[in-house]
Amino acid sequence: MSRRLWTFLALPLLLGACVQQPVADIHHPTGRDDVVLKLTDGPGMGTAQTFFSAPPVLVVTGDGTTYLRGEEVTAQGIVWPVFRYRASESEVALLLHEADRDGLLAPPPDYSPSSPVADGGDTTVTITTGAGTWTHRANGLDDPSREGGARGRLADFVAYLERWGRTPGGPAAREIRPTALRVLAQPAAPDPARGPVSTWPTAAGIDLAGVGDCAVVRDPVAVRRLTTSEEQYYRQSDETFELAAAVLLPGDSCESGPAS
Repeated sequence: MSRRLWTFLALPLLLGACVQQPVADIHHPTGRDDVVLKLTDGPGMGTAQTFFSAPPVLVVTGDGTTYLRGEEVTAQGIVWPVFRYRASESEVALLLHEADRDGLLAPPPDYSPSSPVADGGDTTVTITTGAGTWTHRANGLDDPSREGGARGRLADFVAYLERWGRTPGGPAAREIRPTALRVLAQPAAPDPARGPVSTWPTAAGIDLAGVGDCAVVRDPVAVRRLTTSEEQYYRQSDETFELAAAVLLPGDSCESGPAS
């Protein structure tokens, strides 16, 4: 999905939703941290930092808490902004009913494009209900009017998610001020052409060498630096690192464990 499709996320979401009662309830997890639906649209090409820092387009949890990706150009420091609001149970039920109508509460069919898509990224929809979890992934997914069959049904649902996310029935979405981040820190050779190298704050209780490919960072000094400074290169203990960071959302984890 094009990032331009989601430029509305940087603005207050003030439109009201007209919610219809679904035909039948679809049971789903109900916890605030239980991910019921997740939509991602990974870029076709990019660096490890590009893939790491891009948050999901949309995450909906069991109690209706909804997270929406903002515009990259309005990033807080090097962190892509994320907005949050609370959807009602009837709105979540309607969302799942629509997924069921499009055949997404079932094992995924073949989503291969009819012809190769040059540099096409993957669009992925993951849905969890009381009956199981289903992941639907299509490479180079296009506008619904240009897709057919299983790809067309998936594209229809993704377009529906756009409308659903834009029209919360409750309070407008508010931008998250993160207190925890996923952070990547990879050794990098100093290169003035790629950006300035700053000294990592001594007050931050984070050893960049121990962060590696992913670590959860809650240290207030580190979080503040990464959400207020656009610098990506830092020097610590005579070693230079390139950093990427993203808001920690429900369902996110790091195999390397928390850094602090």
